[in-house]
Amino acid sequence: MDNKLSFKLVTIAGIDVRLHISVSIIFVLIVIGVGNGVLLEWHPDWGLVARWGTATATAVLFFVSLLMHELSHSIVAQLNNIKVPRITLFLFGGIAEMDREAPTPGVEFMVAGAGPLMSFALSFLFYAIFATLAPPGFGSLAIENQIAAMGSLSAPSTGAYWLASVNFILGVFNLVPGFPLDGGRLFRAFLWWRSNDQVKATRRAADFGRYFGWMLMGLGFYNFVGGDTIGGIWLIFIGWFISRLAAASIPQLLMDRALRGLSVQQLMRNRFETVESDVSVETFVHDYLLRSSQALWPVRCDNQDLGVLSLAGVGDLKDPLQSSGKVRDVMQPLAAAAKLDSSISGKEALQQLSENPEVPLPVVSDGRIIGLVHQGDILRWLSLHISDENQRH
Repeated sequence: MDNKLSFKLVTIAGIDVRLHISVSIIFVLIVIGVGNGVLLEWHPDWGLVARWGTATATAVLFFVSLLMHELSHSIVAQLNNIKVPRITLFLFGGIAEMDREAPTPGVEFMVAGAGPLMSFALSFLFYAIFATLAPPGFGSLAIENQIAAMGSLSAPSTGAYWLASVNFILGVFNLVPGFPLDGGRLFRAFLWWRSNDQVKATRRAADFGRYFGWMLMGLGFYNFVGGDTIGGIWLIFIGWFISRLAAASIPQLLMDRALRGLSVQQLMRNRFETVESDVSVETFVHDYLLRSSQALWPVRCDNQDLGVLSLAGVGDLKDPLQSSGKVRDVMQPLAAAAKLDSSISGKEALQQLSENPEVPLPVVSDGRIIGLVHQGDILRWLSLHISDENQRH
């Protein structure tokens, strides 16, 4: 998930909750769907403020429900020593970004099952609120005239009824045994337990996920041709997203296995050139930048690392080939530069490098640059190890 297109909302239990900009699309669609759909049908006499206010509040609570679903995954994961740095809510729902795969089928089963259980619990809670707020005789009236019965509900009870239904549907949908849905993870945990082979279990669960995604796309195309334009397009997008994630699950798993236990220090380049801070920019360009394939240069003075300089650092100058300025004048101070702590894992390093894959990052220990890490180096290393893993499976 691209962090550049999301922003931090809050931190809960040490987990950063982020909202992706695509949330605005589904939020607007839910508000319009509820406001111009069920509320207009059930409460045609409501004013604009009541109808759109209820629709907006219901949409907000829907995203709170999604957050609770993902938090349940995350908290169970953390209880099993799996770090969850962030949860991101986006167009197709939410994702809890865990730093590693579950170590055993049992842990996988518990983490995966927590989400649907939370959705069903929320469905029960909202139904209880609806039942408490519903007017006397609602059940009898609903049997005789459902529209009239729904029209007798207040705004809070109407919203609670819709949220109870949606959370129940969300829980059932996530139990479909296709990876990466929660049901697919439960299915994978079962296959993993039976075969003691996580890779083979993931392949089978991912196959179900791809088939389910294709089925949704086919259903969406059928609905689109049949006249349900918005609903059809929505199903096509959801099916495409599920099948795409399912197809990517095996490379992701193999990458996690290959990087397991590796630190950034094992993947970095520890042989690199440096440049002194009093070197002129002109000299740096002619004698360093143009004569080496190195893309990032640590800048030093009296054996102390002051900052870093790259092609981008001199590219903003009007005429770097004729500049009389010093390297220290155009470098990026180490304190402000993007860098990697020497204690992080190889997987964490790859995640940070993916935000700007063209530029290597310095690895810093006690204020000193001890290496440079390139995304391309890690990917080449992974391609060799993943190829070996694929051959074994």
